[in-house]
Amino acid sequence: MSLNSKSETQSAEDDHSFFKNLLKKQIKIALFLTLVGIVIFAIAIFLVIWWVENSEIGGFGIWTINDWSILNLIIFTFYLAILEAIVITILASIVFVILYFTWYTKLPDEDKALFKFKKTEKEQKRWKKITERWGRGKESGGFGIFIFLSFLVFIFLDGTLETNFGGLSYSYWLFTWLKGFVVMSIVFFFGFLGYALWFLRQSD
Repeated sequence: MSLNSKSETQSAEDDHSFFKNLLKKQIKIALFLTLVGIVIFAIAIFLVIWWVENSEIGGFGIWTINDWSILNLIIFTFYLAILEAIVITILASIVFVILYFTWYTKLPDEDKALFKFKKTEKEQKRWKKITERWGRGKESGGFGIFIFLSFLVFIFLDGTLETNFGGLSYSYWLFTWLKGFVVMSIVFFFGFLGYALWFLRQSD
């Protein structure tokens, strides 16, 4: 094995240990952020449902796909995006303030350095490698395929596989897709949780 290969292997092992030790040390905050993420995810889904059922554009959810125009879709999506952005930004700001005063300010200086915004070049490279490793495979589009398959299952169970898109309200199709999205999100979440637990149990 060449010196470069040994160096890269050692670097990968160091990054692995660094991230695992960091996660173990901050497990409570990791669990808290996970819970916050779940709550924000649920609120985001609720906002979509609320907007569909209360927006005049879309006929409060009873329009069919045939009733839509591109302009309707643009306006509908624009206002929904604004609503989501406002609510999520407010929630994220509240969480940030809570974390800052109840957690970050009480960290030792050496731990604060890990979460500072301005990092050294070495720290930036390490975090980049770690995030790339944990995000590997996301470009495969597999999640989207599973959502579509889940959507088809719900359509099949409802007996609407042969129904024309214009034969049912657009909200039916959208909510059915959301059900598939939520189900697959839960499945992938527990899969990731299982992987995280396995990762933490591995010896260095």
